Amino acid sequence: LASGNVFGTEVPRMKCLYLTCEDDQNELERRQIAINRELNIDHAKLDYLLLRSYMGHDARLWAKSSDGGMMRTQTHSWLCEIIVNNNLDAVWLELIPDFFEGNENERNTVNRFVKGVLGGICSTYNCAINFLYHPSRSGMADGSGLSGSTAWEGSVRSRLYLTGEDANGVRTLSRKKSNYS
Repeated sequence: LASGNVFGTEVPRMKCLYLTCEDDQNELERRQIAINRELNIDHAKLDYLLLRSYMGHDARLWAKSSDGGMMRTQTHSWLCEIIVNNNLDAVWLELIPDFFEGNENERNTVNRFVKGVLGGICSTYNCAINFLYHPSRSGMADGSGLSGSTAWEGSVRSRLYLTGEDANGVRTLSRKKSNYS
């Protein structure tokens, strides 16, 4: 993120990785160029932003082991190496189901993944991890933005929800959970 005012709060520049399984590298670059143009940002000065597509690759950070338990994967090691080599402050993962192998309705499994795997990366490498997911139909209908197990809500420290466009083409970003703020 660039330093500046975000939602009324002054924030420092942070070195970030946006890792997605949704779009290829060309699409990521195309979108960033459009954002830069709209915000009048010099693309050459975005040395603090890494955009990486993991489309078509096994992105699971945590997977079932042969004994029926769960284990960290090669992708987990790869991500940790990128964090260290680039001295990252924040990582964005899109979409979380691509990185999580487990039943999202098993509260304990979700909790262990969020706090143990993602939280472990955060505490080991002093970085923040943000992840994206699509809300369920009921989560969109009731405005909660929830999806699957309530363990996703209970395990995270904060949660934002971006609505679809209204009749005027406006999207709304709202805070649904915020610990420590």
